[in-house]
Amino acid sequence: MTLSLKGNAWIGVGLFILSFILRLAALLQTDYANGWDGYYYVMQSHSLIEYGHMQSLDYSLIYPYFTLLSLLINDYVLAVKVGSALLAAVLSFLIYTIVTKVSSNRYLGLLGASFSLFSPGITFITASFPKNLLGIIFLLLMVVFLTQRKFLLATLFLILSLLTHRMTAGLGLLAFGIILLPSFNIKYLIIAILGLVAFSFLPGIFHWSDLERFNGVFTALPQLSPLSFYQLNITHNNTYWIIELFILTSIICYLIRLLYTEWKTIFKNKSLQLYWIFSLIFFFPFFEFDFGSMGFRFFLVSSISAPFILLFVSKKISNTILLSLSILFIASSFISYKSYNPKYHDAPNETYFRITEGLVKNFTAEEYTLVIAHKSLAEVIIYKTDFDALNWAKPEDIELEKVLRIVHGVPKVSMIEYLSSEEINKLIQVENQYYILPESLWLKAYQKAANANDVKFLTLVSKGNNPMTERPDYLLKGKNDE
Repeated sequence: MTLSLKGNAWIGVGLFILSFILRLAALLQTDYANGWDGYYYVMQSHSLIEYGHMQSLDYSLIYPYFTLLSLLINDYVLAVKVGSALLAAVLSFLIYTIVTKVSSNRYLGLLGASFSLFSPGITFITASFPKNLLGIIFLLLMVVFLTQRKFLLATLFLILSLLTHRMTAGLGLLAFGIILLPSFNIKYLIIAILGLVAFSFLPGIFHWSDLERFNGVFTALPQLSPLSFYQLNITHNNTYWIIELFILTSIICYLIRLLYTEWKTIFKNKSLQLYWIFSLIFFFPFFEFDFGSMGFRFFLVSSISAPFILLFVSKKISNTILLSLSILFIASSFISYKSYNPKYHDAPNETYFRITEGLVKNFTAEEYTLVIAHKSLAEVIIYKTDFDALNWAKPEDIELEKVLRIVHGVPKVSMIEYLSSEEINKLIQVENQYYILPESLWLKAYQKAANANDVKFLTLVSKGNNPMTERPDYLLKGKNDE
């Protein structure tokens, strides 16, 4: 198999263009950045261009990619939208090319790519997790060259994957291990270990403290991933989401059937062997499953892996049926792109912008060095104002008098008992359930409530978005850090 476009170029290019248009249309449903992390990407590009370094030390190739587009487009938010849509287009093109070449059937490739156009899951990843998407593209290319035993190219894309996202880096290392296991060489193991140690010094790529992420990841009771996803209410009963979840459930059932009936032969093909192992991870029933969890993120990737199930059925479906299904998916994609709904799937950015306006109206960055606020809000503040912001507890090296706190979910009446009338007057409401006050007053009220064992107050703090945990030193870098 090679990635030559011979004879099928016009189909691949057409799918690329259509995928780009549909995903960009989905993202342009809002003027704000997409997803809950949209302004994180915007903030990083803005900081690189305006200050010469990233706001947060989180090394990934997604940031120079978005930064380059920001320079070309001259609009930070639009650059992230265009960049994300381009990644989705590359993915559709790759699915078509890989499935076509492996199966020697362009109709199978067309069906796989048309599903990727239709998929609400892939649209959701495009909007909310573009860093994952770039890592998955590198992972796909790595697997292609790895199964061809073109180890130099495979290693190149493994490194690119390592430099992009932890999840795809882990899957890439697993794939390398599986393919190379029959020809095990201690020399390669030593090189791999030394490489991992070197990468561990790059924040955002891999850090040994990341192993703590596995605490609480697993559960003793099994769950069915499509059902668990549906129960999170991310689909909001959208018809196209329901169709995709049904398809993914059917794939799980089909894989179980194949495992039962053809277990002696299904693992002979190295490419399909990797598909089996990845599917086991993506649909693993003993993951804890909630929004943003490891099980949640792996399951989302199953939308991307779904088209490759066609490689198991390449001789069982007529080309007429394949073409008909492809046309149906493509036609549906002109509506299904709206399965991503900014109202449900994005942070309340309009509210965050009003809070930011209130902050600038009442305080100055010269008087206050830092604003403590929850994550998505902090990213908007950094991007839109001269304030630095942090979604962790106050660092020790910053004077308390120079720090503001944006409190969420703790009403004014709850703090009256712990602050004087003069201090309460310094509490400024900027939005429903959002107040700004000096950090010194917040800590005073919080400590008094903790000493009094005021369960109601402390519960409001924990239920709201009120950062109280100290940040890891390797994670963030402020504007003033040189």
